[in-house]
Amino acid sequence: MLYKCAKITMKKIVFVFAILLLFCNLSAQKKFSFLKEIKIFDVEIDYSKAWLKSKKAHTFFALENLENAEFEENYKNEMLIKFVKYSNFPLPSKYSIGLDTLNAEYKIVVTIIAVGSNGNTDAVISIVKIDSKEIISMFSAYGRGGTFGSFTNLSGDGMTRLGTQVGNLFARKIGRTETAPKTGYY
Repeated sequence: MLYKCAKITMKKIVFVFAILLLFCNLSAQKKFSFLKEIKIFDVEIDYSKAWLKSKKAHTFFALENLENAEFEENYKNEMLIKFVKYSNFPLPSKYSIGLDTLNAEYKIVVTIIAVGSNGNTDAVISIVKIDSKEIISMFSAYGRGGTFGSFTNLSGDGMTRLGTQVGNLFARKIGRTETAPKTGYY
């Protein structure tokens, strides 16, 4: 009796899971359908929740700023430049991420979760409507860090790959089939 009840329940669970999976897939396709109309995105990188080399971001930057007073500002600027540069590679010229953003209606918020000592970067990417602060879409992304160099160099490799991944995703969703050139940063 218990076996029959468990068998029926298992069938129901599998059925419900299949329906949920189908629904999530359809809603994910709708989430990115708006990308075709939007040409310009602003970019913000948020380190408030980040862990860098196993330390909270504010602790890591405070320690690094003791050696170099401008470390935090330079690091954040360099990571932003790498993300913007490589996220634009696969996009058609009429689309822009982080360049000439005065007329941008949407913002890509890159919330860094963790950057390992080898530069591996975990992040959550949110697409936000600027005027209403409404989150239109959210997904996670990963950029593999480098092998040799300073922490800034290694995490720059991670941010480069993260930008390339986001740019390729946007390019696919707006209908462009080519992806970023094979630069070693993918």
